[in-house]
Amino acid sequence: MFEYHLVAYRRVWRGSALSTFVLPLLTVLGFGLGVGSTSTAASPACPTWTGSSPA
Repeated sequence: MFEYHLVAYRRVWRGSALSTFVLPLLTVLGFGLGVGSTSTAASPACPTWTGSSPA
């Protein structure tokens, strides 16, 4: 019985690795780039984003 599961897993391990590691990594990277690109823009409503203090 163990050998049956081992043979089956040897066929599908790439798909398992893709869904376990690659897709979450791409999701985190996408959120990081998306949120990061909006937070570096200067906003008149919130001057602390640029690091300057109101005069």
